[in-house]
Amino acid sequence: MNRDDYPAMLGIADGDPDAVGQLVELAAEHGDMEELRRLADAGSKDAADQLVELAQERGDVGELRRRPRR
Repeated sequence: MNRDDYPAMLGIADGDPDAVGQLVELAAEHGDMEELRRLADAGSKDAADQLVELAQERGDVGELRRRPRR
């Protein structure tokens, strides 16, 4: 699935305050690290948490090193 399809799949319109949370959930379900990274870099703590969790599951040390420490 293309991540550009996520908003349409969820019925999300631009400016919807719940959109980021829904996108994070869907990206995490599909294991889309690129989308989670984009959302995390834009400031989503939930996306950052999901990205770290997915990277740990996959043993992606490079991704874990890229994430800023909190």
